[in-house]
Amino acid sequence: MADAGSAELAEGAFDTLFSRFGMMFSDDPTGAFAHMRRAFRPGGRVALVCWRGVAENDWIRLPMSAIKGIGGRLQRYRYRALRYFRSV
Repeated sequence: MADAGSAELAEGAFDTLFSRFGMMFSDDPTGAFAHMRRAFRPGGRVALVCWRGVAENDWIRLPMSAIKGIGGRLQRYRYRALRYFRSV
């Protein structure tokens, strides 16, 4: 695991680089991609996974819509679960 914008990557060393949910947290995604590009061999590829905004992400939007309005009850169950797991 490394910061895509500042990791020590040897020039032309990689065929493939990938990021799982990391690029969306980069302060400078353009700089990070440029840094990674220098580390590619000719024809190198990058693969990444990144969440979209809530409005465009059904995996977040739909469950959150389903539980909307029951947040107080969920908090009570959360605290009960935490107490239970701390006691065992």
